Amino acid sequence: MTASAGHSSQPGAIPMSAARTTMPGTLVRPGTQQESVTAPAESPTQLALRRLRENRIGMIALAGFLLICSLSFTAPWFETHWAGRSATDQNLAGTEQIGGKRVEVVDIKGMPAIGPGLRKHYTFGADALGRDVFVRALAGGSVSLRVGFGATFICILLGTTVGLLGGFYGGATDKVLAYVVDVMIAFPFMLFAIALSAATAASGKLGPIPSTSILIPMLLLGLGGAWGFSRVIRANAKEMQAKEFVEAARALGADDGRIMLRHVLPHMVPTIITYFGILLAGMILGEAGLSFLGIGVQAPTPSWGNLIADGQAFYSTAWWIAGAGGLFVMLTVLCVNLLGEAVEEAFDPKAGR
Repeated sequence: MTASAGHSSQPGAIPMSAARTTMPGTLVRPGTQQESVTAPAESPTQLALRRLRENRIGMIALAGFLLICSLSFTAPWFETHWAGRSATDQNLAGTEQIGGKRVEVVDIKGMPAIGPGLRKHYTFGADALGRDVFVRALAGGSVSLRVGFGATFICILLGTTVGLLGGFYGGATDKVLAYVVDVMIAFPFMLFAIALSAATAASGKLGPIPSTSILIPMLLLGLGGAWGFSRVIRANAKEMQAKEFVEAARALGADDGRIMLRHVLPHMVPTIITYFGILLAGMILGEAGLSFLGIGVQAPTPSWGNLIADGQAFYSTAWWIAGAGGLFVMLTVLCVNLLGEAVEEAFDPKAGR
């Protein structure tokens, strides 16, 4: 028998007219439903996080930075259970058992006599006052990191406020704020810091803040770095305030404050996150520089900067004093910079093209 057009002549065959082609070479029987499996679309934040996780250098830098933070903020544990002494405990007349013999911690000439070694006591050696350099480096790290994080938050808060107001409103407001930013950028920050340090040392305090408080270098660095960052935010705000969603919010009756906080500012979060690492690295270096000059974190509070300053008189004989502080500063800034670059690549829309 001749098969009718459009139908198969084989017994039990599915009529071709009733078959639906879903994929090349795939037939679906009538009455059956094919499950549609589609991957959910990634949000920009999820896409950025995935890119960041796939960046091996960025992940290594993140692990290194978290390790340094963990060691620094657990310094009290190392003081109690590792070195057996605090970061400020002096040991001018003490001795240590090293290599089967008793060695003075500080010799009769006042020079550190114990260098780095694989041991619990004086792992990074001793300084001129018999203090444990390893413990001082960890305790100094907690101080330097707190100053760095605090100064970065101050910088971002002030810079975002100034840049957002100037870029959003424009006109006279933008001109006045731009003049203020230009003046502050041209201001001799280091000379001001030295003068302020001399004034606080003479009076013993800066307003209600004691002269030995870490809030002083934190405020100095945060206020000094905010103005350059405000220019970045200002450029972003100028671009955002002309977007369609801002005009739509105005048409719906939203006031300027709501538009800035609910519509413009959230779009700047990727920029702020990207610059956070760059600013943090700069603040850590700034703290080390201020403390090295004696106008940052004040003794006896340890920091990486004043640890380097303590060892400047012993570069040729006890290099490990300055070397410990310099090593931690270098590794921390390196990790933060590499992590910042990875975050920038992750949030860059062109990164996946």
